[in-house]
Amino acid sequence: MRAWQQILFVALSLVGSATAAAGEQPISVHYNTRVPYAYVEHGEVRGLMAEPVARALKTAKLSFNWVETPFSRQMATIKGNTGTDCMIGVFKKPGRERIGRYSAPVYQDHAQILLVRADDEAGFLRFPSLRAALTEGQFRLLIKESYSYGPGFDALLLARKGPTEHVYDENGQMLRMLAESMTDALIMAPEEANALIRHRELKPERFAYIRYPDTPAGEWRHLFCSFKVAQSVLDRFNHALTVASR
Repeated sequence: MRAWQQILFVALSLVGSATAAAGEQPISVHYNTRVPYAYVEHGEVRGLMAEPVARALKTAKLSFNWVETPFSRQMATIKGNTGTDCMIGVFKKPGRERIGRYSAPVYQDHAQILLVRADDEAGFLRFPSLRAALTEGQFRLLIKESYSYGPGFDALLLARKGPTEHVYDENGQMLRMLAESMTDALIMAPEEANALIRHRELKPERFAYIRYPDTPAGEWRHLFCSFKVAQSVLDRFNHALTVASR
């Protein structure tokens, strides 16, 4: 066998092995319906996170299945490390590297805001900074349990002394609670607030977006996988992510 034939044979063998391995053990990509990041439209999972993840997985020739799973169960699944599981849209948070692997960045949010009712806007504008609002404000803040809002917000939430309710509800339900005066503020990226308000058929003028001078820049969202997903597989995904975004 000539040298070029040997090289071609090895290359085809590697591709075939990778494809077979992916086919034998597809990646379960977990998502929860969350406009605009991941949602089902015309039978397909779409969204700001879902679409680039799917493109990169296909470009990398990695077999995968979408699985709709509540966020808290997703994190428990990754930590359990029993299968080739990944979840989309995850911020980096200290300590999480002990339970799973992060991909390269997939999508960067715009700087997050405090989403409040328009009638309450003046009260929030009295605070000179995000730090003052979150650590000193006595308004009712609703946040998702086991969720990271990024290092900057997470640190301020730890220092918060005002009333804070932790819920397992998805953001659509949390928006309803805000609209019905069951809470006073949510932390949310503005693109998500825009899409969610439209999706819920609420009037945008009922809400105000509060952004303070010290608000952190938007966080990057990643694919976050169990250790059963080999680093070599994530390397292929990361490379494909770069190729697919060109």
